[in-house]
Formats: sequence, C-alpha cells, structure tokens
Amino acid sequence: MFMQDNGKKMAKIGFKLERDQDNYPPADWEWLWASRVSAYTFKIDNIPFFAKLISYGDVVEVEQTNTGLVFNALIQPSGHSTVRVIVHRRGRNDEQLQAAVEEVKVAMRDMGCNVEKSHILGLIAVDVPPEVNYHSIAEFLSQKEREGLLGYEEACLAA
Repeated sequence: MFMQDNGKKMAKIGFKLERDQDNYPPADWEWLWASRVSAYTFKIDNIPFFAKLISYGDVVEVEQTNTGLVFNALIQPSGHSTVRVIVHRRGRNDEQLQAAVEEVKVAMRDMGCNVEKSHILGLIAVDVPPEVNYHSIAEFLSQKEREGLLGYEEACLAA
C-alpha cells in the first residue's frame, strides 16, 4: 500500500509478530508506515505498538511478498528507543482510565518523547529520541509501576 504524504511516497511495511502463551499481541502482523529510501529500504515513520527491536526512524530492508512489503532486516538504527506502556484499569471506569492515560502521555511529552495511543484502551507507544535521557524516562516509568499505575516494556533500546 502506497500513499503520498507531503511529496513523500509512504508504504506500509509488515512485521510478523510472535504470540505468547496468552495469545498476545492480539494480531499476527503489525503494519508500520515508512518512507522509501531506495528500492528495498524504508525509514520507519511511526512508533511500533507490538513489533520488537524496531524504533521510529530506523532504516529497514523489505522484501515484496504476496502479502505486501514485509520486514527483512534492520539496516540502520536511528538511535531512538521504543517503550510500550499499559495503564492499568485498577477499578477505573473508561473515562478515568483515559484521564490516567492522558497524564502519562503529557508526562512523556514533557520529557521530550513522542507518544501514540493504541486502539487498545490504556496502551500507548512511546518514542524516546536520542537526545532524551532514557534514564529519566525509565526512572519515571519504574516509579509509576511501583505505584501500580502502569506496566511497561522496553521493546527496543538504542545502543
């Protein structure tokens, strides 16, 4: 699938997902937007929710299959890190859960991160740019985890 975005040719790149014993993640594939770098290389243009070891801005090699363009290899890491956060319901109704998610999103943005909210209530993906001190992000998330507000996963940490 291709589209134009401000003169940039964008494509959806498929990442095959491995499900765990709890049948998570809730899909077999994650499709990320990317911009063409060359014939078979693309730069990832959104934050992954389920794919591991990939971050915003990474350059990847793809192959054309009958399913579409699918991830083949990481060519050049961007220096960005990806963290997934799930804000726990813990007796909150949907409105209260959304408010808690917004608090976390604002805190992440205030620390210099980019955030995308999932269609799954409570789930957000966080992009930590290379200029942001990851230690401060991890410290904040660890504190909120100890408080019982959320859980988080370091899906892709920059080297």
